[in-house]
Amino acid sequence: MANVVANIDRAATVFAKKRLNARAYVNHRSFPNSIKNSIEEYYEFLWKRQKGLAEEEVFEMLPSSLSLAARMEISNRMLRNSALLKKIDSSFLRGVAQCLSSRILLPKLFVWRIGQVGRELFFVKKGRVEILGMSTSGRRADVQIVTYKDEVGPLP
Repeated sequence: MANVVANIDRAATVFAKKRLNARAYVNHRSFPNSIKNSIEEYYEFLWKRQKGLAEEEVFEMLPSSLSLAARMEISNRMLRNSALLKKIDSSFLRGVAQCLSSRILLPKLFVWRIGQVGRELFFVKKGRVEILGMSTSGRRADVQIVTYKDEVGPLP
């Protein structure tokens, strides 16, 4: 039990240092308060969500074959359940898994906007994403709400 507590304290200390570094950087660069606040919100959200654990940092420390095996373990079910990738060869899926990266996005953040070219495919692992469009009268309208079971790609 003491090891668990020590590990939690160590993770909190490392995360606090990252947060302080980010705070020092935005102050040094004289970012406007709106951006400073968004960065603070992001770190708070990240801590609540994952206790500071960064998936990509873990993968970077592993040998490539082990990193791929870990990525496949995490993404296999998601990729296999995807209607787009359901019938794809497993060697191709390994290649897709190598290209995947994890992102944690704050609530109310825009991933891309109308008119931007979409060059990414998103898999929602947790939570939901609202896809918004414009009605013919020019007003914002909900087009679709996507959950962790759906794929999100560029809208036509």
